[in-house]
Amino acid sequence: MFRYLPITHRNFKRTVVELSLKPSRLALAQSDSKTGDQCEVLSPKQYLRNVAEGDSVIGFVHEVDKLGLTVVLTATVRGSVAAIHSSTDMSVVKKLRKHFSPGQCLVFTVLEISISKAFTELSLIGSLDEIRGMTKVGSVGIGRVVKQVASKGLHVQLPGRRLGLVALTDIGDDYSDISLTNFHENTIVRYVVLEVTEDGHIDLSLRPSCVRSRAGVNKPELTDIIDREIQSIADISEGDVVRGFVVSVAQRAGVFIRLSRHLTARARIDNLFDGYFKNWDKHFQIGHVVRTKVLSVDEISGQVEVSLKLSDVDPSAAAKHRRRRALKRKRRESESEGHKHKKKTKLSSGEDSGNETGDELGVVLSRGKRGRVEVSSEEESGSEGDWSSEEEADVVKMVSNSTDDSDKPTLKLSKKFDWSDESAALAVSEDQTAESSEEEVEEETQEPSRKKTKRQKRAGKRQDETEVYQTEHSLLQHGVVPETPDDFDRLLLSSPNSSVLWLQYMAYYLHLTEIDKARGVGERALKTISIREEKEKLNVWTALMNLENLYGTEESLLKVFEAALQQNEPIGIFFKLISIYSQSKKFDCAEQLYTQMTKRFSSNKDVWVKFGLFRMKQGQVEAARKLLQRCLKVLPKRDHVDVIVKFAQLEFKFGEPERGKTVFESVLSNYPKRVDLWSIYIDMMLRLGEPEPVRDIFERVICLNLSTKKMKFFFKRYLEFEQKNGSDDKIAVVKQKAVDYVESKISQT
Repeated sequence: MFRYLPITHRNFKRTVVELSLKPSRLALAQSDSKTGDQCEVLSPKQYLRNVAEGDSVIGFVHEVDKLGLTVVLTATVRGSVAAIHSSTDMSVVKKLRKHFSPGQCLVFTVLEISISKAFTELSLIGSLDEIRGMTKVGSVGIGRVVKQVASKGLHVQLPGRRLGLVALTDIGDDYSDISLTNFHENTIVRYVVLEVTEDGHIDLSLRPSCVRSRAGVNKPELTDIIDREIQSIADISEGDVVRGFVVSVAQRAGVFIRLSRHLTARARIDNLFDGYFKNWDKHFQIGHVVRTKVLSVDEISGQVEVSLKLSDVDPSAAAKHRRRRALKRKRRESESEGHKHKKKTKLSSGEDSGNETGDELGVVLSRGKRGRVEVSSEEESGSEGDWSSEEEADVVKMVSNSTDDSDKPTLKLSKKFDWSDESAALAVSEDQTAESSEEEVEEETQEPSRKKTKRQKRAGKRQDETEVYQTEHSLLQHGVVPETPDDFDRLLLSSPNSSVLWLQYMAYYLHLTEIDKARGVGERALKTISIREEKEKLNVWTALMNLENLYGTEESLLKVFEAALQQNEPIGIFFKLISIYSQSKKFDCAEQLYTQMTKRFSSNKDVWVKFGLFRMKQGQVEAARKLLQRCLKVLPKRDHVDVIVKFAQLEFKFGEPERGKTVFESVLSNYPKRVDLWSIYIDMMLRLGEPEPVRDIFERVICLNLSTKKMKFFFKRYLEFEQKNGSDDKIAVVKQKAVDYVESKISQT
């Protein structure tokens, strides 16, 4: 048997013998042999032309995995059955290997035909009309999660190659249990179609109550539905307390909350908290659940105003919180009065007052600008409008809490336990530790102000710079993402060459849909980053091309691309833009760029190999093989072997493994001592899962006249292979051959 390289024999075709044991075929063959006619065998294209979408075909299960089934229709025609097309029973779809096995004969419905690839998409859940009926309003079916969007919900693939959207409010009956992380890609879910718009958009629901009611299993109990379903704006009225999901936070407008798939409410800034919060936007994250009270409903404009104030959402909890604040205030006042009395006693006795604290004098000390200490009365700082950080955290926790405190489980103790003594002791110890330092600061503020000398001014300036550096360093060390333009500018002063910070700055403006500002930040980064930091600048150029590809025009993208070519290594910029095009599914643009690269960088073998990989992934196998012929005419001869081997690897992965095997055999016949080629060949054959051909290759390699070091490498791999795939006898044979090789080398010396 002769084997030919596809380089020298371009028209070489592989012959496949298709056999049959059908009695009808055998009888027909016998009659044909008598008459001299030949039995007609259909090619893959002829077979697929005789099959139409919606037809029923018989096939055999070849492989089973969690994503679906691989089916054999003929010797050269195969098909696939996605998991959601395998059954209408959820238990079957989740455990395909339990209900399907290789070799099982089934009747399939043809969904889609690809004649060029000799491949079909099949289904086991009914006829084509029944499958299309699973996307009608009110129908129940099984889908697969393909994407998560924090501000919207889940994108689900439906039977019949259609997509649907599950809003955040339609994922479950209890919003507290909803987490998008539980719905990773390829998660199987049961859905109900709620609405199908004229443009083909499909709204789905995963609520167990909705699925059970539509499927007719049983009626959901009211106790199971914590958060009721809001169909329209007519389902809510002023004064209702409902929960929703935060979908947007605007510093000027407030917080926008999704109450249903078609209804979004707004909470103004003055309706978020009962008191004043300085950085209120930090307490709300996209996708978090919050309790709201409806303040007004405008059915004409469809606008709903809500409140997140604790006093509106839960008056009893707000009253409890006010009582707790009053008790804290009274305790501080009583402690302050006691400290004042103690201070007067010490002053009257002539003792030193250096160990007294600011609380004892009834004042609150805070650090102002340039490290100065500011003094304010405690009555002013403890007003109703300003809260401490602890109280602020308590209120935020209560506002975002989904259930009442009374529903939470508590510890059952045999004896009562009181925390008051320990907390009082802790308070006393904290007062004692802070006493000396606060009194010293207070005495400094009581001294008459003096004009600072130049040395003091320089020391103050250094102190300010140190504080800024420490703040920025702590932000970078702890991974805290800046949240305002001032935060970004302050951090960029200390790290102007950090592309990570610049990209975060651009992402900040993109999140606010400020495209021009994000573009301006990128241009500013290119001017600021040092010319020596080539990688950092390349990251910014890549981000700008991504931005123009998503939000700009083709002209603006080409303008950025040409500017990047002038300031960077051109071939790297070409590959970056090709990657951007591929990720955004603009394969035609990527093809054009690869074509330009083959002309501009014709002597670079990586360009040809990556172009071949691109075409193989797109299913253009023949085009990739023609590309190999072109590159061998252009590349220098020293690169021919490497390129041929690379394309042979692509044949193993995306094309015909038998063709790749033929290429490797031809190359190794000319370069038998290339250990790297033998190793790659063995790796490719191991992926096919056929041990006998791999064993034959190992037997050929260990018979070659190679160096001792190389032979040790192959004997070691051969032994590992037999330990995984062979028997004890095979392992013993390999060990004996290694011993024989060593003895032969010793005898030669």
